[in-house]
Amino acid sequence: CIIPDAETGWFTERHPLIRDDRPAQVTYTSGTEGKPKGIVLTYSNLADAADRIIDQMDLTPEVREYVGVPATYSFGMGRIRAISAVGGHAYLPPRGFDPLELSRMLQSGEVNSLSAVPTLLRIILNAPDVIGDAGKKLRWMEIGSQFMSGAEKRGVRDLFPNARIVQHYGFA
Repeated sequence: CIIPDAETGWFTERHPLIRDDRPAQVTYTSGTEGKPKGIVLTYSNLADAADRIIDQMDLTPEVREYVGVPATYSFGMGRIRAISAVGGHAYLPPRGFDPLELSRMLQSGEVNSLSAVPTLLRIILNAPDVIGDAGKKLRWMEIGSQFMSGAEKRGVRDLFPNARIVQHYGFA
């Protein structure tokens, strides 16, 4: 378990992806197609998912991500894994997702990427002035976990017009 400095929340260590077929993580399904069950994911499975995200997002070592999702869940862990693999930096907000902090960090150039779920993005969409022009500085965004309407997606695009946005469901 690697814990970032509690004062800053920055994780800057570089870790190459592990490609072994040994068990790495147990995740649980919701039972969408039957009974809920535990699934064993290998290091190779996790590396494959990270490789695809890195490729689709065209991530580079320049990524400085505001990780707006818990790092203790698969989405957050997956983001940290991908960012670390390319040599970028991840910021884990000490008090959880904070739109004012995100806006300030975008404006100052401290961050240029965001991982968020639609619930968090809806908070921003309900108060777009919080982000304002700082949204133009976002280069990457990954959205995960749930449905977003077309209007919500357009709203996110309008707030972050220069970002490469990837939305997924079922990240490991």
